Amino acid sequence: MHRVERAEGIGGVFFRAADRKGLAAWYAEHLGIDVEEWGGSVFRAAAGTETVWSPFPADTGYWPDGQQAMVNYRVRDLEALLARLRAAGVEVDERVEETENGRFGWALDPEGTASSSGSRRARTASCGAATRGQRAPPGGAGRPTIPRT
Repeated sequence: MHRVERAEGIGGVFFRAADRKGLAAWYAEHLGIDVEEWGGSVFRAAAGTETVWSPFPADTGYWPDGQQAMVNYRVRDLEALLARLRAAGVEVDERVEETENGRFGWALDPEGTASSSGSRRARTASCGAATRGQRAPPGGAGRPTIPRT
């Protein structure tokens, strides 16, 4: 019998940016990501945290059409983050969705990517990415309410 070498986790998330330095600075300011000199950040998992990996159907409504993937960022306090983003003038979706996995909200970064933030029940929270004018809620229901600009 042939033994399959197993993936042990996610080694990194990489994405394109029109303004790499500007976008890194935005995420540092608004999500508190410690961007290192090389232009990225290394997240170290806390005991008990999880990373979900899941292929979705090609026609999923979980994130906008035309976007290949979505990344979620864990945050400790969803309400505090969304309030801070609003105070900074960031476009934030008014709806916060409650699911069996936690509470989730969305905001737009400067390149039009909607970051979904969430706080998980009895764990830390998460924040992910979709595209301007469209937000796909966890659970796949509905379309985003962030208006197109």
